[in-house]
Amino acid sequence: MNPNESWDRYLSDGESRSDARQVRRTSALINDAFAAAARRHHRHGLARLVTLDLATTRVGDTTLPTLQEFVGAEELDGFSEAEQLTLYRQRYGPAMRRRQRHARLIALQLQALNWLQQRVLETPSANDPLLQWLDPQLAEHLADANIRYVHELVARMRSRAPRWWRGIPSIGAAKAGRIADWVEAHAQMLGPGPETAPAALPAESRAPTPSRSTPSCIAPMPLHRLLVPEALDGSQAPLRLPQTQCRIPAKTDIEALRIWLHRCRARHRAARPDAPLLPGWEILGNLTHTQRAYWKEAQRYQLWLLCERHTTLSAATVEDCRAYLDFLNAPTAAWCSPRNRSRGGDEWRPFEGPLSLAARRVARTVLRSLYRFLVAERYLAASPWETQEVTVGTSLAQQVGGIPDADLRVFDPDALDVIERQLARLAPTSTHARLRFAVQLLQHTGMRLSEALRATTDDLAPPSSSHKAWRLRIPNKHGDERSISLSSSLTSSLRAYLAARGFEPAPDFSAVRGQGIHLLGRATDVQERAPWAPCAQAPIDCKAGIGAGTLRDQLADFFRVCAQACASRPTLVAQFNRASSHWLRGAGGKARQARVVPAPVAPADPMLRLS
Repeated sequence: MNPNESWDRYLSDGESRSDARQVRRTSALINDAFAAAARRHHRHGLARLVTLDLATTRVGDTTLPTLQEFVGAEELDGFSEAEQLTLYRQRYGPAMRRRQRHARLIALQLQALNWLQQRVLETPSANDPLLQWLDPQLAEHLADANIRYVHELVARMRSRAPRWWRGIPSIGAAKAGRIADWVEAHAQMLGPGPETAPAALPAESRAPTPSRSTPSCIAPMPLHRLLVPEALDGSQAPLRLPQTQCRIPAKTDIEALRIWLHRCRARHRAARPDAPLLPGWEILGNLTHTQRAYWKEAQRYQLWLLCERHTTLSAATVEDCRAYLDFLNAPTAAWCSPRNRSRGGDEWRPFEGPLSLAARRVARTVLRSLYRFLVAERYLAASPWETQEVTVGTSLAQQVGGIPDADLRVFDPDALDVIERQLARLAPTSTHARLRFAVQLLQHTGMRLSEALRATTDDLAPPSSSHKAWRLRIPNKHGDERSISLSSSLTSSLRAYLAARGFEPAPDFSAVRGQGIHLLGRATDVQERAPWAPCAQAPIDCKAGIGAGTLRDQLADFFRVCAQACASRPTLVAQFNRASSHWLRGAGGKARQARVVPAPVAPADPMLRLS
């Protein structure tokens, strides 16, 4: 489509615009936004794809003759059809390949836009690298002036307005105007931009810059996107000890939370205790399941203190702690959103709904651990959570004898029957075969989702004199390992699933042991069922495993199908709506057996269940 026609159709608001410069500038901003979204998700090939202007790509002649026209023009009536086709391809083969490549690029661009439209609405934070948001050449020019992060750019614009770009190589008024437009579009998240717009910018692009957020207008958004007011950053809180006594280089509560999360990483991954801290929030992109659970609880608590109590964790009292536990029992609608909301969007909220008794107990355990760390590092003088007044209902020993059905994460027999029937109805595809085996593996072994995804054929141990069944070795995060006995039915299912992926497992698994084949592998029929997918363009490694998000999403979709299949039974629908992979671990009856134990003993470290 002609650029002016596309402007009139999509961007003119009913009024035709003929300024070619404005059309090109707006198109460039849109392309930059899509390319930046692709780079933030490490899809650099996708970023290159969406910036291609296929309207200017040469595809040869606009029309090609049909085979019949070619035969008549070249007088090839006496030749066979195969010979006619061969001569046609010799004459027009290059043009045909150019047209096919052009059509394939258009299809790939449409697929890329469909994927990006769910992710381009993310908003930047002050600690993001500029390379994730700006054109790589602009980011490289700014990096030459030691401006690599968003907050460094905003500080430069504030301190050297109105001509803040002076002294930066290859940055002039035009490029500075594009950067200023981007900063002003996200000023609420990044803080105020330059006090005066550059003189080269048109008058309509000059907008008043918002002031720093006040304590009464903080919205519940992820902490890495939140600009906390100075009055609530914890630097002058009542529980704070003098900075000279503090053992960690943290001046605000947000910095203390980041250091705490880094120390959790060092403890779980046996890193050097004197390892330097990563700048900003990069750690959030590479967390273990346990660390992710720790951060979820700490972020919820800090956001609630800022938004509801207008205080911070360094100034929290025992009353605040009790009120927070009551809030977890019934969070308001303003704090809840569906699980699939992106953390970069404005619709994200930290809760999905009321927390169960077990989840509230986990929250209290994590927060007590957080405060113990801050007290031990001489950041705080005392912890409001170290008191008997902050409780979560009855004790664990009183609850195990009669766990409420709403808090028990396990399927009842009727729900298990629905799962078996729906698994039997799945089409014979590679992904469905993986789903069937994954459900059986989690049910029979009680493995965690992360353990099942890491397991390979190298972890299989043959029967011995003391064990009459095949066993699966599972290493843990402490360097130890445990073994799980595999039933005969599960062993047979594993052989069948490996055979469906193209392997030939002998009865003793001799052909697959030592090959590093993941028990849960990638789909092998993607090239036949989805040839348009990016993963279908490269050879498929049948030994490779899959990510946690892939299996988690597949299980969530399957549970939704199960809920639709039993829509007339509200009890079962409620189970499937709340279900996760953890529910399959309890399907073997361990949770039901826990109900009849008269005097259970609580584990030494309740947080071990989080991983």
